[in-house]
This record gives sequence, structure tokens and C-alpha cells, in this order.
Amino acid sequence: MKYSWNWLKTFIDIDIEPKGLADRLSMIGFGVESLIPSGSDYIFDVEITPNRGDCLSMLGLGREIAALLGKKMTLPLMTYNEIENKTDDLVQVKVEAPDLCPRYCGKVVKGVKIASSPDWLVEKLLAVGLRPINNVVDITNYVLAELGHPLHAFDLNSVMGLEIIIRRARAGERIRTIDGVERMLDSDMLIIADQHRPIAIAGVMGGVNSEITQKTTDIFIESAYFDPPSVRRTSKKLNLSSDASYRFERGTDPHALTKAIERTCHLIQKLCPCEVCDGVIDTNPQPLQPKKTWLRSSRVSSLLGVKVEKRRVEQLLTRLNFDIQRRDEDSWTVTIPSYRRDIEKEIDLIEEVARLYGYDQIPSTMPLWRGEDAGASDWVERERLIRRTMTAAGYYEVINYSFVDDNTDRLFRTEAEEAVRLQNPIAEQMGILRASLLPGMVANLAWNINRGIKNIKIFEIGKVYHLVKGIKRPEERKTLGITATGNFGERYWKDGKREFDFYDLKGVIEFLFHHFGWETLSFAPDNIDFYHPVRTALIRFGHRPIGHMGMLHPQICAQLEIPQNVYMAQLDLEPLLKAEASLVKFQPLPKFPAISRDISLLFDRGISFDVITRWINSLKEDIISEVKIYDLYHQGDNIPKDKVSISLNIQFRHPQRTLTLEEVARTQERLINLLKEKLNAEPR
Repeated sequence: MKYSWNWLKTFIDIDIEPKGLADRLSMIGFGVESLIPSGSDYIFDVEITPNRGDCLSMLGLGREIAALLGKKMTLPLMTYNEIENKTDDLVQVKVEAPDLCPRYCGKVVKGVKIASSPDWLVEKLLAVGLRPINNVVDITNYVLAELGHPLHAFDLNSVMGLEIIIRRARAGERIRTIDGVERMLDSDMLIIADQHRPIAIAGVMGGVNSEITQKTTDIFIESAYFDPPSVRRTSKKLNLSSDASYRFERGTDPHALTKAIERTCHLIQKLCPCEVCDGVIDTNPQPLQPKKTWLRSSRVSSLLGVKVEKRRVEQLLTRLNFDIQRRDEDSWTVTIPSYRRDIEKEIDLIEEVARLYGYDQIPSTMPLWRGEDAGASDWVERERLIRRTMTAAGYYEVINYSFVDDNTDRLFRTEAEEAVRLQNPIAEQMGILRASLLPGMVANLAWNINRGIKNIKIFEIGKVYHLVKGIKRPEERKTLGITATGNFGERYWKDGKREFDFYDLKGVIEFLFHHFGWETLSFAPDNIDFYHPVRTALIRFGHRPIGHMGMLHPQICAQLEIPQNVYMAQLDLEPLLKAEASLVKFQPLPKFPAISRDISLLFDRGISFDVITRWINSLKEDIISEVKIYDLYHQGDNIPKDKVSISLNIQFRHPQRTLTLEEVARTQERLINLLKEKLNAEPR
């Protein structure tokens, strides 16, 4: 938002240099992005946060500057002469949607002569980024920039039946707005209409059928308060934004309507011959009462960590136009100005005290320690340990938005999962809450691959969201996502390269579980649409499925324009965070040598190594210290089509003595017989 130094000085006696003012504004929450000399003026480009719609004007920022400098404000002139003709005799106003338009004001001005604006008015509009059009429209824009309340001027002779009706649009109604575009309306939109047609989209833009032209002589000045969410929805549906909608969406001052009309009439009468009709039409069936809250002196000092004298609190809030009345020795009743829609509770008032008192005046102190070890919760500590473990394994952490595109998210959720849709998304591609971490992480991969970074290993810890069946209640769960692509490691001149594969991903998951001492991890074949049909697995913790892993389906890779294999996993962290901590046991290095034996067996096709090891462990043989696969044949000579050849390396070791060959042979025989009996294994 742009502000003119010279214009601001018409309100306040500013006794510091522009650069000094810019620095001090930044200290009270108004970041000055640029300060640009413009002839004898300076233009401030100030970042106004969405909650401070009251500052989107010279008067609004001027109030903050006056409070900051402890100065009085000089308000602009609003005097004018009226004729005997009454406004409400010339035009009728009917509000049919008071929920969307709680207050609507208007006034008639007759005999205006449309012409170009004087140089001083043109210069002021250009200084704040507004385009001059003609004297009447320029005056309404000038008042918008000066006071912050949007106005609209209708050509009164174009209003059919001389009746202004504020109503919801009818389905299928159309209006050509002053930007020359014909727009289709729906019943959720508020419009301004005459007896036969829409003549403006309320709070957004007027129509060409009632705009001010060179032939205009009589005007109707509109000043209204429109429901902010309604204006925001309409603006978004129509993809139409304006200076008016920008302010209405953030909330305007419902008590400033007549002041804006008075200022407009003063300027019109000053710039051109005209007759201002008597009275203002004001439809205000339910006047908004001023908000009140209370404030405790003890709470101010406690929260800020510094003693702020009661008199000082009263001075600071009074300078910000709060009406503060003492209730007892420790508290006040505070009446909130109608334009401060962001103030609701005691904590909001304390923030006002803090920013005007000066954040730089609040000392930095360590929090009081009472002797107990408050420590972080187990959940927080385990989450931190997961991050450290994944980082130690060579993965980088990423953080993505919870809002995602429905089309991409749908690729990574099953038909049984229903997405949580946003009623008012901030962007078209952010229409739902993510049901999976994987879409965002795949986007991270694509972004990096397109910039020449091919070898990527990342993880994310965040929440995913689903609608619970039956009651349609959103559920959120803490989740871990892991994604990798490219080569397993960096390529050096003396080493070959190896592509990251399914078992590397499985290994990092096992590494994570072993780090926590959890021994009930298992993997089982699964069939998930977005994974490669034979390179996917279900992840279990105990007997409970907690996630899945696999290679992203090549068709999805092609659809997302990723030219290399992608491996990914997603785990529900909540069972892990809630699980009882397992004691990690350390063992001394073995003192006695191991005896290694290799056996090759034919198993039924589809067998998993996890099943084989579970049966071997069921032998309860203490001298079997390790079982590994060292060779695998799916097909070849002497291998039936329904079989697969798996070669196992078995390590035998006793912790307290040297094993004999006879002991090893007996145990090996028992092992082979068990696999024959339970898994239909056949020796090769």
C-alpha cells in the first residue's frame, strides 16, 4: 500500500525525517518495503497485514503515526451547503439482504458537471497508484485513499424507477462491469439493482449501465457496509478484484459511512457547481454496538515481562483512541473503536500496549526455572530423535504446505479415502487438505530434478487429513514420509554407480526402527495403485499396518514428468509415538569365532524373506546369530516355474565358548527340516 508523505502531513505535524518515520513504523508492525523520493514528496510502500484493514488509508496510517509520535490529528473538512430538496424524495432504497448489508447510506447531488480533475487531485491519486478518470469518480477514489471507506457514484438518471435495491442476485443474471466484461452472477452474490436489472456487484465493481459519463448531471453517492466474507467469495468466484473489494474483504468501519459521504460532498461542491440535496438515506435496522473488553494491569506486566505503570498503559491506549475506564485497582473496561475489527480480547490490547511501548524497551530475560525438569514430552523427544536418525541416514528434511491440489493428491489416495475440502481455498491448486505427504514430496523431487539435481533423499514429518466415514468428521494424523531417487551415493572416479532401489528404502526404515529398539517391524506384499505392482510392501508394527512403501508407478512418473525411478514410503507415526519405549541392549564384542554355512533351497514363488526368518527364529536356537540372503535365482536350469532358489548364509556362534562342528551340523539339519515341513522347501 502506497502512502504520500505530503498527504500524511496534512493530518499530523510530523517532526521527524521520512527515513526516521519509516524505521519507527517498522518497529510498530508496519514494515516499510520502500521509501522513494518523488519530486518534493516521498512515497512510502508499507506492508499492511490482513488484520489491519483500518490502515488502508491516509487517515488509518495517520492515526498510527499520531499515536506513535504523541501528536493530535487534524481531520479533513466535511462542510457543505444543502438545498431544500430531500434525498429520500428523489430515490428510494430497499435492503432485501440485511445479513450481507447491515447498513446502506446514500445521498443525491444534482447539477454536477463532469470534467477533468484539477492537477492537485490528479497528482495525489497518481502518488498512491490510482488512475484519474473524471472529477466525480476521482473524488470518490480520493476519499477512498484518504478515509479508507469505498464509495460508488451512480448516474441517477440511469437508475430505472429511481429505486436502489440491495439483494442477492438471481441465478443466470448478468452484468457488464465498468471494465467492459460481461459477468454471470449466482444467488450467493450480493448486488445493487434498480427495478429491472443489476447495476453493480456489491463491494466489488459497478456496472456500465449506471456509470458516470460526460452526460451525467445527477448522481447518487453510495456508502455501505458489506459483509466481508460475502465480498471475498464473490470476488474470488468472478476472479475480479478492485480497490473497493480489497478493503471490504478486510472489513471497513460501519460507523464511517456518513463521514465518507460528507467528505465527498465537500469536495464535489468545492470542485464543481452542484446542488447537494438535503439529508442522507441511512438504512441501519440493527446498529452495531461498540465492542468492549477488559484489561488487567497485572496481566500486562506478567505477559510482557516488564513492569508497565498503570498510567502509562492508559496513555498508550488513549493515544490509540481506545476509551479506557478504570474498573478497580488492577483492571479497566476498554471500549474498542469501531474501525479496530482485529481487537477482541485482553491479549489483543496487551499487544497494542507492547508495540507502542516499544518491543526494543522490553528486556530479554531467561524464563524462571522452579527446580523441576520440565523437559519435552515423549512425543516431542521421539519426533526429534526420528529427525536426527533420518538426517544421520543421509536424508534432508523438507516442509510442504498442508494445502494441495486435488488432482495430484488423488493419485496418492485410495477410493475409500475422502479428502477434506476447503470452503475458501487461498488458491485453486490448494483446494484440499493433503491426505498424503507423498504429493508434496514428489513435487520436491520434480523441482530439483528439473534443476539438475538427480540424486535426492528427503523426508518430511507432518499431518495428513481424512474424513472419517459415517460422521464426516475430519481426522488428522502425524505421519512420516520418505522419498528417494537417483544413485544410492555420490559417484567418484574409482567407484561405479548404483541406483537407489527398493531394498535401500527398506533398509532405512529398518535402521529407524532398530534405533528405537523396536523389534516387531515386518513387511508383507501388497497391491497399491500408485506403486509398481511387484515393488511394493505393507509395513506392519506388531500386527498392525502402519504404512506402505514401494516404487512409484512408472505411469505416474511419466504423468508428473519425472524421468527416473522414485522410491517412497509413508508411515503413521502415532502408533510409534505412543508405543512403550524399548530398552536398547548393548552386547560386548564376541570373543569366540563364528562358523558360517551356506544352504540353497527351492521355495514356492512369492515367499518373503521375512517369513523365512520368522520360522528360523521359531527354532529358539541361541547359536544362530545371523541369517542373510547371498544369492537369488528366479529362473534357470533345474528351477521349476513355480519355485525360486534362495541361498542363505547362516552364522553360528556361542557367546561363551567355541562351537563344535557336530553342534553346527545338528542345528543346520533341524533348520532345513523345519523349512521343508513348514514352507515346502526343497534342497538344491
